[in-house]
Amino acid sequence: MNRVSAAYYVAFDRPVPIDTAMDGKALAANMSTLSTFCLEAGVHPLELFVRLPPELARQMMDEIGLADVPLAPEEWFEPAAGVAVLAALIPYVDQNADFVTQPAALLEDLQRLQTILAAAQGTDARWRLEIDI
Repeated sequence: MNRVSAAYYVAFDRPVPIDTAMDGKALAANMSTLSTFCLEAGVHPLELFVRLPPELARQMMDEIGLADVPLAPEEWFEPAAGVAVLAALIPYVDQNADFVTQPAALLEDLQRLQTILAAAQGTDARWRLEIDI
């Protein structure tokens, strides 16, 4: 049986001189648990930063018969917002590793995301998480 695995990745609204490579699979596998952790840690859920690429959103709308419905404007976020969430979330995940799938891989994804966003703070770029299915 073939399994399709989703992965999250960082997209920027403009070119940035930052290596944005990350695995993102453990992040995708744990997103609902992370939402609970974020609420418990008192920060915005990480899933609030997820947006579909416009071409995928348009394809999905077309497939369900909504080709004439305009897409919402693209939404991007300041890197500092993500860094703040990750600063609270990473230690919380580390302390509650028994409640997540692949804790080492998840922490690696979160730390990589934090590194990418911290590097982007010195640019004018804004970001979002997108999903590769």
